[in-house]
Amino acid sequence: ENLPGLRLDTTNVEIAATIAPRPLLMISATGDWTNETLEVEYPAVRALLITGTHLSAPAVRAASQQALKHAAHHQVLRVLDIDYHHGNGTQAIFWRRDDVFFTSLHADPHDDYPYLSGHADECGEGIGRGHTLNFPLPVGTASAAYLAALEQAIDALRERRCDAVVVSLGVDTFEKDPISGFKLRAADYLEIGRRIRRVGVPALFVFEGGYATDEVGDNTVAVLVGYERG
Repeated sequence: ENLPGLRLDTTNVEIAATIAPRPLLMISATGDWTNETLEVEYPAVRALLITGTHLSAPAVRAASQQALKHAAHHQVLRVLDIDYHHGNGTQAIFWRRDDVFFTSLHADPHDDYPYLSGHADECGEGIGRGHTLNFPLPVGTASAAYLAALEQAIDALRERRCDAVVVSLGVDTFEKDPISGFKLRAADYLEIGRRIRRVGVPALFVFEGGYATDEVGDNTVAVLVGYERG
């Protein structure tokens, strides 16, 4: 079944089949699949699948729009997503637009969620073609390969010139994070922040993923400190 054409009478089995062969635990909005399933859960899941929305996409979109609202009409905004999962919702928002360049470093969708987006050949559509740049990275990616990809993303941002960058900051790339297949260490986050500073424009950080609860705060602060120190 094509996701954009998902039927209104979709069943749990059909939803599960969309992400086969890998299982995915889908937590409902009410916390229970059996509670108001037809009235609440099916429409919510269907909307998620149709739009391809990453859970953080509304926050990124709101931050981007607010930044543009307060910017002069000639200013240019870019988005850098460094969450472990591909920013599929953010990509979808700007897919056919040429006023916002979006680049993302994330787990290869052949290996991990969201499976259906985040491939290297996705570059936008229509006037938005060339305004999306993805860096899918394999399971086991450690600091050297990750920072090399980050440098390419930063070079792309600098080449396209911008007045501000919105950073989708996920620290679920940490080696101890329960959902991560990457091997970044605590010290790497200071370096990530330092390199983002090289874009050379003001940055707005929107917090996303991070589930290693003992380290998530330290890793997040490390990025910000690295950025401040430059």
